[in-house]
Amino acid sequence: MPVSQKTVTVGTTATALFDADTSRRRFIVSNDSGASVFVGGSNVTTSNGIVLANNGSLEVTQNFNTDASAKYQWFAVSAAGGKVVRVVEVTG
Repeated sequence: MPVSQKTVTVGTTATALFDADTSRRRFIVSNDSGASVFVGGSNVTTSNGIVLANNGSLEVTQNFNTDASAKYQWFAVSAAGGKVVRVVEVTG
């Protein structure tokens, strides 16, 4: 299974963490930006997203055959611009 990693700069508007991909099996978002980052759908805000505190991470495992969520994008937002998170994605 291919593994890819990248950094994504998150600002005050929802920023895509990766593209939609029905072959996605797992992803991890790690926040070492020095501030909280909020993760969710395209309408994520600092009020409704999953909170990733500094040095926090989120791991999601998706089953290709039964989990339709793999085809969706995930987004992140922060209260201030320029926050960098690390994203690891497993596809295959």
